[in-house]
Amino acid sequence: MEQAAEPGGSPRRWTPRATVVLSIASAAATLPLAIIYWLRPDSCAAITVWPVWAWAIPGLAILLPGIRRGRGRPALLAACVWAVWLVALAEEPKSLLRFNQLDSVEWRTAAREGRAIRVVSLNCAAGTVEAMGEVAPYHPDLVLLQESPTEKQVTDFAHRLFGSDAGIGVGFDPSIVARGSLTPAAQPPDHRAWFVMATVHLPGKPPLDVISLRLTPACVRTDLYSASAWEQHAENRRLRREQLCAVVEALRRKNSGNPVVLAGDFNAQQDDAVFDLLRPTLRDVFKTAGSGWGDTIINEAPVLRIDEIWASPAIRATAVVARRTVNSDHRMVAADLILPPMQGTSAPPANPAR
Repeated sequence: MEQAAEPGGSPRRWTPRATVVLSIASAAATLPLAIIYWLRPDSCAAITVWPVWAWAIPGLAILLPGIRRGRGRPALLAACVWAVWLVALAEEPKSLLRFNQLDSVEWRTAAREGRAIRVVSLNCAAGTVEAMGEVAPYHPDLVLLQESPTEKQVTDFAHRLFGSDAGIGVGFDPSIVARGSLTPAAQPPDHRAWFVMATVHLPGKPPLDVISLRLTPACVRTDLYSASAWEQHAENRRLRREQLCAVVEALRRKNSGNPVVLAGDFNAQQDDAVFDLLRPTLRDVFKTAGSGWGDTIINEAPVLRIDEIWASPAIRATAVVARRTVNSDHRMVAADLILPPMQGTSAPPANPAR
């Protein structure tokens, strides 16, 4: 804030009181924001669609004038409040302090016992074949695609990756490709527009119920001064919740008892309220094993983690990472998972080529 002229023409100095007032206002803003991000009501979806750390930018920016004019103690205290707020609510500081890596010793040991798989999920950017091909160097066992290329292109890719016996399930948008056989689940045709489900039989491993999905794109309106923007954000979330309800209901009806792997482009940032539908029975594997910068959109400068992998509690992740791509606007998500032992028998040793 620049100095203002007094009636006599001399400039008015920045006062300590102004610094204190702005510092208190900035620090106080963390409380309602924390409540909103904790509860994430649909009515506030226009706020929570933004990453947690985005709100710290204006909160810290208004502290700068006081710091620049040498009256920084109140501003620094307010900045500390924001730092605590970010550590408590933002995911990125936690994942940056984890250093899990793909191909860990634990995961390779489980692979020799026939209990380890690698899952890769990728949005192919409006059916870009070159984007789909970027998963091959990761030697996955299970590939979940969104905005998939055509059925023929997915089939050709699956045969190149896994041979003629590859399991292939193609929906109107998402697809599943597996290193093994695949039995598609019965679904209403309209549901295949946003998810595809199948039982996958990977050699020597327990059967898995697998879902690849892409929920409706997020609302991108930033005119928060408009009531219609708030209404549109709320309605957008309700639509995604309805779609995810259909996914959860499909799993409930199937009720196979198999472990579940569910992944894809949720078009909702991490910890969005819609994920409450999954948490009773599935876990976001990045929360326990994700390392590095896990955000996936947009590829060049990701600020939100909308591409996620969820799995049954019986499945344990040893590493989950987001990797930059060349031909997609999304980053790829790769997860090393350890499956539970097959009931009633021991899985034969596996020696996958990695």
